[in-house]
Amino acid sequence: MMFVLVAGCGWWEKHQACTAATEADAAEWATLQSTLDAASAEAAQQALASRAAVETVESSLAQAVAAAPPDTGMSRGEAAQDAFTRASRVGGTAKGLSDARWTDWTMKTQEQARETDRLSEQASHEVERLELWGRAHADATMALVLTSARYEARVRSGDARLSLSLDPTSALSPSAAPEPEKVADLRAALGEASVTMAELRRNLTRVAGELDTLAFRVDSAGQTASAAAKNYVYLGFPPEAQVAQAAALAAGSAGKRATESAATLRAAVAKWRKDTDSDAVHAPPAVVDELARAVGLARAADEACR
Repeated sequence: MMFVLVAGCGWWEKHQACTAATEADAAEWATLQSTLDAASAEAAQQALASRAAVETVESSLAQAVAAAPPDTGMSRGEAAQDAFTRASRVGGTAKGLSDARWTDWTMKTQEQARETDRLSEQASHEVERLELWGRAHADATMALVLTSARYEARVRSGDARLSLSLDPTSALSPSAAPEPEKVADLRAALGEASVTMAELRRNLTRVAGELDTLAFRVDSAGQTASAAAKNYVYLGFPPEAQVAQAAALAAGSAGKRATESAATLRAAVAKWRKDTDSDAVHAPPAVVDELARAVGLARAADEACR
């Protein structure tokens, strides 16, 4: 009789512990779902705002390109060279030809310096453009992660809940899923978030490729300008050709700026590739903590009721 009584007390205590753990688990899981609802809605709004910002920049860029004057295929320096060549053929004197030579070099070098600085300036704007695309992609990724966790928290049950994480690739197909109509809105939101993130990833890859090409152009222009500056001392221009010396100095400075701009551009692209290849997700601390508590209580309930 005592044995039966002790066994009964043990069973009752076990039942009470299981009931308490189950109730705590249910309450915490409801809190988690509420937290994920709020966090995913906020992330979706942030992703929408970031996408609108980068699309505005792209639209402005397209309008600027469309409004740019057509390329004549000949720079001002090349046009000046043709003019001086024609003038020399019409019977110029030796001094006239000498003046035409250093004036021609000066105009071409000035043109090269201006073009190099233009590309360097473009590079600085492109770094900002890449940062906008990167931010939009990161926000879209966060929206996808939280929307996925929100969906999974709703459809998982039993042991499947114990492996819930803030990773969209960890989605399962629980056998005891809710009725389709009860999660139709969550499934639609998850599909939309997946499409948006994939689209931004494609565009970001495209922009990074464009920046790789621009970095090459900036570097090439900088090397050409630097070479022109270094060659000045070997050209034997007369002392009165001070404007040519000024052009050489300008080209040298432009070359240095271009080298720095190209390096900055390549570093920005490398950083984006490193960030997007990383699997780390910096979810809001409140969500991370709430998820850890919910999974912990689900595990405790499973052990108490086993």
